Amino acid sequence: MIEDKLGSVLQRPDFQQVYQRGDITSSVIGALEMFDGLALACQYSNTRTIFQFCARFFESFVQLMTVYKSVPEVQLAILLLFADLCKRIDLGLLSDRDRQMLFHTIVEVVKAFGVSNQHTKRMHSQEVEQDKPYADISTVLVMLSNIVSLSVEDFSRKTTDDNADVAHVVLVGTNIVIPMIDMEMLKIPSLCQQYIQLISHLIQVFPDKLSGLPTPLFLNLMASLEYGIRHDISDVNILTLHAITPLTLWSCQQNVGGIETEFLKEPLQKFLQELLQCLLFQHLDSNIVDAAADALLALICAQRSVYMLLANQIIAQQPADIQSRLTHAFQKLDHATPPQPQRSVPEFREALLAFLMDVRAVLRVK
Repeated sequence: MIEDKLGSVLQRPDFQQVYQRGDITSSVIGALEMFDGLALACQYSNTRTIFQFCARFFESFVQLMTVYKSVPEVQLAILLLFADLCKRIDLGLLSDRDRQMLFHTIVEVVKAFGVSNQHTKRMHSQEVEQDKPYADISTVLVMLSNIVSLSVEDFSRKTTDDNADVAHVVLVGTNIVIPMIDMEMLKIPSLCQQYIQLISHLIQVFPDKLSGLPTPLFLNLMASLEYGIRHDISDVNILTLHAITPLTLWSCQQNVGGIETEFLKEPLQKFLQELLQCLLFQHLDSNIVDAAADALLALICAQRSVYMLLANQIIAQQPADIQSRLTHAFQKLDHATPPQPQRSVPEFREALLAFLMDVRAVLRVK
């Protein structure tokens, strides 16, 4: 039925002349929604069957992305299909050939999406009034996050080749979609969370790929993390900190092994400065303290001299009557800081909580 529904439209000899007609477009969208329903039905027992059926139409989906480049409803339906397929499918059940086909098709779909939106000017005021603002961009972000998740779901079966393929897909997609997103768009909570989640997944799974990113994209990603630290939604803060911690630990490990990560030096300094500013002077949601403790510990160990400089600056900028109290508080925190970066150190977390209760009591009311 699904095959007939799509085939009856695509195989029309006059399709190129009538594809923009309302009834034709509706038929295409209807067929794509049926494929999406199949994707959502994927489970262990039927993954191969559903994938092999859908894969017969992968080339058609890519062609439809190009044909309907000015019809966002069709493009969104295709993006949703692949986002859901990547969410539900089990890569370990697919053959190498099938995995390659999936990765190649997704790259082509995202490239077609990028070409279609290359010179598109969107009205932000109109988008925010929609039920799902920037639904297409949002769906690409979700799809790319789902692809990263595919690479870590079944670690025992994951291969180096799979890793390289997933990294290629995600980096190509990121390079296309991230430049479409500006700070105004990140004020939309759902979009911001999806955006930060993708960056967090990318950094946690493929930190070694960051140095190869185009400079504008790398700077954009780092600026986004800096923005995420001070965001007013705690879930965004936590996602951001969960990205910063492994990135910082990875940088430390590389340096210990004699591999320089100079390209991360300035971003890590900015993260440390921004995190201290938020912890000491801004509204603080207690839900983020655990994630903040892990990130701060890693950043202090990676940038100890910068941390000492920032701490001394903070103390010097305060009234003389509280400087000794601040100095003592920082010293107590230093004593709880291990010399080497580690994950989840309970003693440091407890010391940080006591430090914040002491220091914020004077900094926030002075």
